[in-house]
Amino acid sequence: MVRWSPRSTAGTRPLWITAAAGTAFATLAFAVAHHVTGLSRPDVALSLAAHRFADSHPAWLTAMAAATRAGDAAIVMPVAAVAVGLLAWKRLRHSAVVIAASLILIPLIRLGLSVAFHRPRPQDPLSAAHGWAFPSGHTTTAAVAALVAAYAVWPYTRRAWQRGAVVAGAAAWAITVAISRVALVVHWPSDVIGGLLLATALVALITWFTAAFGPPRGGPHTEQARRERDDRSSPTLQERASRSRNTVDPCQPTTSEKT
Repeated sequence: MVRWSPRSTAGTRPLWITAAAGTAFATLAFAVAHHVTGLSRPDVALSLAAHRFADSHPAWLTAMAAATRAGDAAIVMPVAAVAVGLLAWKRLRHSAVVIAASLILIPLIRLGLSVAFHRPRPQDPLSAAHGWAFPSGHTTTAAVAALVAAYAVWPYTRRAWQRGAVVAGAAAWAITVAISRVALVVHWPSDVIGGLLLATALVALITWFTAAFGPPRGGPHTEQARRERDDRSSPTLQERASRSRNTVDPCQPTTSEKT
């Protein structure tokens, strides 16, 4: 049955994240579309600096070429497909829907935006690249994959250090790919910032929509799991009636007192 009203457990935090990241992305996109000097000058300066540094440090260039592959759709998508299959098999449909929807819808939205902005890439790139520049495809894909991976793992973490490790790992993945795209001079710095903001805004929106209207979220430390544990631990009506019958009223005399 389709739900026409959102669950109260969906919360509003994802919507606030979507609003904040979406506003930042819209501001950046406006500056890109209107060739604002305050944006283009730092982009050019950082791209030239990245080119000079890579020319004088071959090991850095090799490391960045390896890091950028973590954002390749040819690598991320098959791994995500396997993850979705495993989650569905384990009946964790909520996480499966979030991952599948994010990695299908967001790249399509990014592709449409890149065609709309048709921003050229930097000249003299140090790696092969195709398509328009803004927003960065590799960065968007890596950020989406990192965010949904952290979201799927989050219900299985309880301690602060575990959640900190999840956040740090996801952030390191996305930021490393973003840096590699600038280091290889295949994107302007604003392209990768746009990719990170776009991914954050849309993943937050998809997680809220799935929590509000989709299947319940699984995991031992979710609100749904806590409610189920509380229901199992609370006595049923029959148990309560049985306990009341077996309870001795101290004001009533016992059989021995009557005799």
